Amino acid sequence: ADLKELGDFCRTYGIDLVLDVAQSLGAFPIYPEEYNISAIVSSGWKWLMGPVGTGLLYTSAEFRKKLSDVMVGAELMIQGTDYLNHSWHPHLTAKRFEYSTSPISLAAALETCITELPLRYTPEKIHAELLRLQELIIGLLDRDRFTPLVFPEQNRSSILSVICRQDDPNIIEKELAKEGIVCSSRGGYLRFAPHFYNTDEEIKKAVSLLNSIHD
Repeated sequence: ADLKELGDFCRTYGIDLVLDVAQSLGAFPIYPEEYNISAIVSSGWKWLMGPVGTGLLYTSAEFRKKLSDVMVGAELMIQGTDYLNHSWHPHLTAKRFEYSTSPISLAAALETCITELPLRYTPEKIHAELLRLQELIIGLLDRDRFTPLVFPEQNRSSILSVICRQDDPNIIEKELAKEGIVCSSRGGYLRFAPHFYNTDEEIKKAVSLLNSIHD
């Protein structure tokens, strides 16, 4: 979707745009302030490649003013570890939503993943490489047996879904797993999600194995 166009529409009509970007962050360029996004939430272990159990929340300053605190704890207060100070002084930043004890080791790991991957290589370059790898898969598929779901680039996901015309995708998933190829069978489709670090050789091997299964 064109997030900039959607964000402009929401701003025009006074709508707060809140997005779940778990399947996009780390794979697509997303700029909340530029796109007029009020809030985004995301897991940290998908395209960001952070530890399982991590996640993040972004809120604009204006949107934060509309939110109420429904769960509270010491960490959301400015006085922090001054536990005998029971006055109500929550942080003005999004830190006010970190109400409990933060998992410092997981947060440090997620920060490192973000710093060393999307911030180092840039979201634009990562997204371009993901689309290139998708095109490589599409071009190598045996079209007599597999039909890729291809959408216009502006609507394309980083996940490529494939229709298996002759075989059960659940069986194919298991057969590929035996060869070290990770994919998933969801909703009757076979789904592939190569990341930017995957090489052309790995893609060619995966598709070659896919094309040869049950021959």
